[in-house]
Amino acid sequence: MSARSLLQWLQRIEALHPSDIELGLERVRNVYASFPAADIPPVITVAGTNGKGSTVECLTRCALASNRRVGTYTSPHLVRFNERMCINGAPASDADIVAAFETVEQARANIELTYFEFTTLAALALFRSVELDLWVLEVGLGGRLDAINIVDANVAVITAIGLDHQDWLGDDREVIGFEKAGIMRPGCVCVCSDPNPPASIEAHASDIGAQVLQLGRDYTYTPTEAAWNFEASTAVHQATAAAGNDIDSGGLNRQALPQPVGAVLDNLAGALAALSVSGLLPDDSQLRQVFTDWSFRGRLQRLDLDAVWWLDVAHNLESADLLARTLAKSMEQDSLTECIAVIGMLADKPVDQVIECLSPLVTHWLIVGLDSERALPPEDLAKKVQRVSPAKVEVLQSVAAGMAVARARAKRNDCVVVTGSFHTVGPALAWLSI
Repeated sequence: MSARSLLQWLQRIEALHPSDIELGLERVRNVYASFPAADIPPVITVAGTNGKGSTVECLTRCALASNRRVGTYTSPHLVRFNERMCINGAPASDADIVAAFETVEQARANIELTYFEFTTLAALALFRSVELDLWVLEVGLGGRLDAINIVDANVAVITAIGLDHQDWLGDDREVIGFEKAGIMRPGCVCVCSDPNPPASIEAHASDIGAQVLQLGRDYTYTPTEAAWNFEASTAVHQATAAAGNDIDSGGLNRQALPQPVGAVLDNLAGALAALSVSGLLPDDSQLRQVFTDWSFRGRLQRLDLDAVWWLDVAHNLESADLLARTLAKSMEQDSLTECIAVIGMLADKPVDQVIECLSPLVTHWLIVGLDSERALPPEDLAKKVQRVSPAKVEVLQSVAAGMAVARARAKRNDCVVVTGSFHTVGPALAWLSI
């Protein structure tokens, strides 16, 4: 039995390294090499600016629907740290995570690790200790130099590329695309679900001898009024066969799939393409069940409570634009009159762009303080909002306070949107006990 609880371990590893981020693979690679030998199942690694979360969620749910055992690693978490490491869709127990931390601690000797590096290595240690059929790994930052990239992906997935983490990744899409493309491996497939990808992705694939399966060219989807069809080209069939995976008599196409509320079909189609190449694509009935039951916490998540609530972690231009379009559609279809926004953001995010996307819809702003050293003070966020929005603005010092005010004021024909950060949506979900 460990002398430290999970909370004590987390406090310890937060104090181990002076920086939250230090890109580079040498440290984590050296520690990982010291782990006990283990058989590694197929790995799907997901990088991108927007859409990683829903892609990972789709990959995991689909694999589980076809009775595969899956380890899923994501970051950050919404409510509990355990959400970052899931076995068969369920967060790992405190005891299992503590045991994984102990494995890392023993292996690292005197090697200094950041918080993210330590926790990533712990996830890999946990997955190596369990018999699994698939690992689904989400990149935390970039790709090429992210700690996840010490593991070779059998299939890489690159979602939509936008401008984020520019201090670390560069300030244009071509440079950022190159960083994301670093998760590719020679001779393997990369599925790209960005409909207009940077040229650097294909260029890097060509340089290393990887194959890109591109949305709109090699696979696509067709939405109908209440459903959507997934369609794979000859290139996807050939890549699936080249990977040694069988294609059943019905082929890889899937028809009349339910359209999940709040899901972006680009991301779901990318996940299905990756599953096709991996030989893990569920049959039609299994897929229909996955999308019929679809609900993704904190990502365009709709709750019908006293009002219509939308919770979304949008914190950059592209995700805020998608949220705004979703809200506008909901307000029209549901005949909603007022839109109350509970929002808090980190100082290193494109705050002005997010506000500008939402301001035409919001009629009442509740600006909240966040429990993070990186948080933008709510008074500063309020000033930014007041420069572009004529709506009423209130400042509250916590997410809980903002949620209480929103719930007290929202009427049946109102909309409440909670957004701006994981640090906003996570505490909001906890406040709602969801």
